[in-house]
Amino acid sequence: MPSRKFKIPSRSEVMRNSLRGSIFMLVVAVGMILYATTSLRRDRPSLHWPIVPGVMMQVELHHHPRLHDYVQATYSYIVNGTRYVSHQIRLWNPDLSRDYDAKPFAEAHPANSSIDVYYDPRNPENAVLIPGADESGCKALIRGGSIGGFLVILLVIWHRKDFIRLFAQRRDDAAKMRGSAPARKIKPLKSDISSQSFLSYEPARKRKLNCFPDKECLLEVLGHKGDKLQDWEPDDRVVDTSGHVYRLVYRPQNKWYDIEPTDETWDYAKLLELAIEDAQTIKKDTKAMRDRVDLATDAEKITVIMQCVDDPPAAARWVMIGFFLFLILFALAVFFGTAFLSVWLLNRF
Repeated sequence: MPSRKFKIPSRSEVMRNSLRGSIFMLVVAVGMILYATTSLRRDRPSLHWPIVPGVMMQVELHHHPRLHDYVQATYSYIVNGTRYVSHQIRLWNPDLSRDYDAKPFAEAHPANSSIDVYYDPRNPENAVLIPGADESGCKALIRGGSIGGFLVILLVIWHRKDFIRLFAQRRDDAAKMRGSAPARKIKPLKSDISSQSFLSYEPARKRKLNCFPDKECLLEVLGHKGDKLQDWEPDDRVVDTSGHVYRLVYRPQNKWYDIEPTDETWDYAKLLELAIEDAQTIKKDTKAMRDRVDLATDAEKITVIMQCVDDPPAAARWVMIGFFLFLILFALAVFFGTAFLSVWLLNRF
């Protein structure tokens, strides 16, 4: 039996999925609290509705061994000379489905028996036989939503640096793709640029340079671990930190690209010129880039150039940090505001 290949997600993919999951769970937690508080406010007033005598016209207990018991009830009552017919037993559970009270209720209220009917004075057609809200269920939702939301916020705060790095990289990727045709997707970097990194040169693009922290990341973009993220042109090249140049060769049978060494070697001066040209398109500080390269040793200059290319503009980085802090504060405000409202409602009634 042939073995199956499982793709191991990169750290950036894990963090991106974690962020989506955190947002989803926070929305679910807030939704649970809002649903429970809304249900309590809607159903609790029925405890104070006026009562009129009624007659149980029909009641049937239905049972399914794999599902649940439920009651089909029909009763009539008169309000201000008008006769009404209803089937609703509870506001939040009209037929007592999945309720331990289903069988006792059917036995205690046979057909033609007298019953007390609670009706809404503003809408007499809305009536119940058992008033009140699902106190235990709603309180459990409020507690669960509060605990879940608090844990999600703690998780986001704990991994805030990873999320900030992810936002910054996505913003930088968007800047790299701005003005290019056709638009393309660039895989977010998994780690900082080091002596094992690579730099792609794409002369047909507005942004001509893109960094990859290691060969594994480069091969992932080229399609060795899934679908390739873009089609490369014949003039595109890849350069390592030693200045060796590679061409990109497409393998149709595998649907990926390989890197093939050429006889070329680029020095840091050529790469610096290309990096400065790229930096000017997104308004980076080119003087600071030159200074960093000048201070580096000859063996480190290409690596420093790659770090400069990979580093997003300072202004954009602060914008992303500010935006992320805003999201955290907004989530805290929504969470604690909802929790405060739920506690106030629980204490009031």
